[in-house]
Amino acid sequence: MLNKKVLVKSITSLSEARYCAGMFVDYISFDLDEESGYHVPKKKLEEIRGWLSGVKILVSLPTGNVSLIREALDEYGPDGFLFSPEQYSLLPLVDVPVKVLEWADDIDMLPFIPEPEVILLLTGPGAVKEEKLKDLDNEILKGFDFQNVKSIPERVDGFAFVGSFEEQVGHNSYTGLMEALEYIEENY
Repeated sequence: MLNKKVLVKSITSLSEARYCAGMFVDYISFDLDEESGYHVPKKKLEEIRGWLSGVKILVSLPTGNVSLIREALDEYGPDGFLFSPEQYSLLPLVDVPVKVLEWADDIDMLPFIPEPEVILLLTGPGAVKEEKLKDLDNEILKGFDFQNVKSIPERVDGFAFVGSFEEQVGHNSYTGLMEALEYIEENY
């Protein structure tokens, strides 16, 4: 069981999703953007979801159109939404139980501090600065480098990683993810 929160973004295969669920990863996300290399069609997402339990399912869709996001949430029925940095202004407009805001810039560049229930996924080298994070009430995840697990600021609650591509049906090479999750399990 993992003692830190973990999100694995852009899952594309059943084997990786099942591995994440088996390692008690908190959140996995699926990309709904048909132009993305990480896109997962609805039928495949439903098949994957049918094999999982315990893990929260998030989706992402890179659009500024709130209606399209709401339609996707109604159609796919996820537990939450992964907001890109460009979608920060949509946070109050999208009603979903789990909200994760990915942010790559310095935390001071956020136009507003999101409500405490919004999870902040900080990905840029300047984003995770302990002195700037101490006053935030939000859960904070550090992403996406697997090596992040070896040094974690006190105020960071967990990690985020990017999923891998399935090389052939049933065969993924997610060694980096496996090593990172094992490190978290053994050291935290």
